[in-house]
Amino acid sequence: MKRIKIFSMILMGGCLIAATSCKKYLDVNNNPNSPIDVTPDLILPAAVAQTAATNVTFNSYGAWAGGYQANAGGYGGFGSVLTYNYSTSDNTGLWSQSFNNLNDYQTIINKTDATGPYKNYNAIAKIMKAFCYLRLIDVYNDVPYSEALKGLGNLSPKYDKAEDVYRGLFKEINEAIASLALPNDPQVTIKTATSPNSQRIDIVYAGGEGDAANFTNFEASTGFPSARWTQFANTLKLKMLVRTREVPTFSATFNEEKAKLAGATFVTYDVKVQPGYAAQSGKQNPHWNSYAWDAAGNVQQLTTLPTFFAFGFYDGTKIEDDVRGYGNHAPVVTYKNYDDGNQLGVQNQFVPLSPNGTPWFTGSGSSTSGSGLGVLKGPTMSQPLMLAAESYFLQAEANLFGIVAGNDATNFNLGIQASERYLYTKQDESWDPVRVKGTGAGSDFDYYLNEGNNPNNYLVIYGLPKQPESVNPNDKYNTDAIQRKLEAIITQKWIAVNYIHSNEGWSDYRRTGYPVTGAQFAPAGAHLEYYNFASTQSTSTRLDKLPVRVLYPQSEYALNPTNVPQGINAFTSRVFYDLN
Repeated sequence: MKRIKIFSMILMGGCLIAATSCKKYLDVNNNPNSPIDVTPDLILPAAVAQTAATNVTFNSYGAWAGGYQANAGGYGGFGSVLTYNYSTSDNTGLWSQSFNNLNDYQTIINKTDATGPYKNYNAIAKIMKAFCYLRLIDVYNDVPYSEALKGLGNLSPKYDKAEDVYRGLFKEINEAIASLALPNDPQVTIKTATSPNSQRIDIVYAGGEGDAANFTNFEASTGFPSARWTQFANTLKLKMLVRTREVPTFSATFNEEKAKLAGATFVTYDVKVQPGYAAQSGKQNPHWNSYAWDAAGNVQQLTTLPTFFAFGFYDGTKIEDDVRGYGNHAPVVTYKNYDDGNQLGVQNQFVPLSPNGTPWFTGSGSSTSGSGLGVLKGPTMSQPLMLAAESYFLQAEANLFGIVAGNDATNFNLGIQASERYLYTKQDESWDPVRVKGTGAGSDFDYYLNEGNNPNNYLVIYGLPKQPESVNPNDKYNTDAIQRKLEAIITQKWIAVNYIHSNEGWSDYRRTGYPVTGAQFAPAGAHLEYYNFASTQSTSTRLDKLPVRVLYPQSEYALNPTNVPQGINAFTSRVFYDLN
């Protein structure tokens, strides 16, 4: 009982907030003379909750760099957020929190086997390890892997090439999939939220899940959901293949892993974490606690506003979207209004203040009483690790380029519908029956296709040629049908992950150049801030005036100086799959 009480304190306290970690993969602060042996069933839920909490750190980084978020009025001292002149003291939480989390997953792997009664712990740990490493590579490229996570066994791990880490992660995910395919031991398996009278261990599938056909909620059947974890693993592999499809040095691994995905199934639901978030101090959903109110009623996000660039995909400037944005029809889901916005870097007396409760909370109440739809649903909302929308758009891109079989147009449309579905789900996982237009299945999607000028918008109607009046002579892809489809897929994914997984949108931009940004792409007479998300104070040497990465933290140069890569530049040292 003492162990369970300790676990509960850890899980509901330090593991549920974003900036919790100061421990790194070296773990030099542990006392080897006083070891504490913790079993995998206690480590796993806390580790997964920490992965969900760290999403706040990654989302914030992606929101600043990737065009979602700008500085609000009344505040200064933004520094490198506006200039992109990153130092080794910027964004260090991305590194420290991730390696702290990775240590937990590696501990589970070390304590378990790929076969036998604890095989499911082993498989989940490998899948989640891959998830965390993929986020790290998106930010830093080369990272410690083969010699990392050994604690005192190696205090100076070498840095592996990102391509080699990808190869290692493919191997670990494949091992996890093979392990999940083995029969479950009837004596010892992972208890789920639906197991009677059980401690929640597998907290990922404790939240609501969407059915592939109609996105209705259902509870997983009693027992361990091996098939759903396999789908999640397959979807991570698909993301890796999509990322690397044009990397010449990766072609052999790409073709080998592509063959293994033939006939595979992928995520068709929102993969969510729900450890038992509560409207209490230290127990609130990390997104809510960081971007809305803490449990004491303190407003948490007064320094930020949405960008006009992002508004343009909702207010009709580029796309009209009364379904997911803010419009003349209730309910409102993504933004409070289109008045509280800015372009990154603009600082003057005309920049509005951030509204109480942030522009992304569109519901009612505050603090522990807040409840609504959209990005910020309330203090007890589940925390998504991967949206169904992201999976569908990954599948659409993979279909487009022949990575896996399937209909790219169908998956593109399902991606938009899944995005709408997530935003219209309440914090208790129930579906809000109020639709923007009508109550029939798919009616909100149909409205999105037909409202305003969207019937002629190639970013909404998949495969539609660009209309002559929209063709910009500076757009080199205006006659390329494949690139028009890719632009539509990536732009819609960028919209779907808006302020949920902004880091994913930012990674896709660096890989593909979409959504298009730059004054040269704006129609004549247009307000440029709707077409360019680069900071007005940028010091970037790139044509798009954006960075390509952050720097390794100063702690690495102090503690691992022999191995940490030297000469890293925020504007030229690209992630290996960024070929732009």
